[in-house]
Amino acid sequence: MAKLRNEYADSKSGLLYQSIDGNTGKMLDAPRGSGTCLGLYFLSFSEAGFSRDLYVSAKRELHGGVLGFGGMKEYPASEKGGFGDIDSGPVILGYGVSPTGFMIAGTRVHDDYGLFRKLYSTAYLCGSPCDSGDRRNFATGGHIGNAIMFAVLTAPSEKKLEDFCARRDK
Repeated sequence: MAKLRNEYADSKSGLLYQSIDGNTGKMLDAPRGSGTCLGLYFLSFSEAGFSRDLYVSAKRELHGGVLGFGGMKEYPASEKGGFGDIDSGPVILGYGVSPTGFMIAGTRVHDDYGLFRKLYSTAYLCGSPCDSGDRRNFATGGHIGNAIMFAVLTAPSEKKLEDFCARRDK
């Protein structure tokens, strides 16, 4: 964890580097939103403090929006930016589909209801939800999109994770 925090998180933005050469440790890509927002979700289960640090950095560096809709940029302002790829999904006007969706989990984990509403509004608009009984599917995401939305919309809060770990450790 110390190596991840000290060597693989950008000192300017606080975001995680997206790609690293496994042999040399050299950064192959810029710090990016898709990897950081996904990483902070998974880190919340074991490294809550680092997850919170990444959340704060991602919100500061990547969040934006218009007319009540929210989005997360793929690249921080300190980077020249780039195009979408398999990790980020489409990048439209700098905003990435993946970091926007993954950050929904971060808002739930770190109890940020205001940002949750903005990001969920965007996911709802762009995802074309189809309700059937007690079930909701997002038409534009396919099976993978539905699985991701299920994960991010059921992410437990930091407090619930702490309570779970305390009970487990007894």
